[in-house]
Amino acid sequence: MVGAVSNDFMGLNTGSTYIYERNLGGIGLWGEKVEITAPDLMAGDQFGRSVAIDGSQIIVGAPYDDTIEANSGSVYFYEKR
Repeated sequence: MVGAVSNDFMGLNTGSTYIYERNLGGIGLWGEKVEITAPDLMAGDQFGRSVAIDGSQIIVGAPYDDTIEANSGSVYFYEKR
């Protein structure tokens, strides 16, 4: 899993996270399986600044998210079902 905080998907430094899988696209190769973006997609949030994965659980940080107040930050939790 890789965070791309400077991804400009929906505005400058919106951010995103990529999950890679081994042997995707060929034996011994790592290929992109999925891109995850924040549900609110706001410029400057830097979604993906911090990332963690444990089994089927993923946590992604966006330190400059403004949902509560300016630059209060957010943490997003995902789980594969």
